[in-house]
Amino acid sequence: ELDLLSQLEAARDLMMLVLQSESRDRRILQRVFGGNCVRVSRVRAVLEAVIFSDMNCRDQRASTCSSACESVEQVLADLGLGFALRLAL
Repeated sequence: ELDLLSQLEAARDLMMLVLQSESRDRRILQRVFGGNCVRVSRVRAVLEAVIFSDMNCRDQRASTCSSACESVEQVLADLGLGFALRLAL
């Protein structure tokens, strides 16, 4: 469980780094998460499937990772990848 939370933290940090990059045209985000949108969809699937124990259910890494996913998904939709995103989800 702690390993998964660490991986979610790393995924969150990567998404936030890409979202906050100085590349205003979102090329980096599109390269990493665009195309068939499977990367962000896999993270979303893990977040929706996992049930944490009482000890870790209040850990903020899962919820902040979910928020980062939502932000990436919104930008991808704004870039015209909404259809690919819906297929991947």
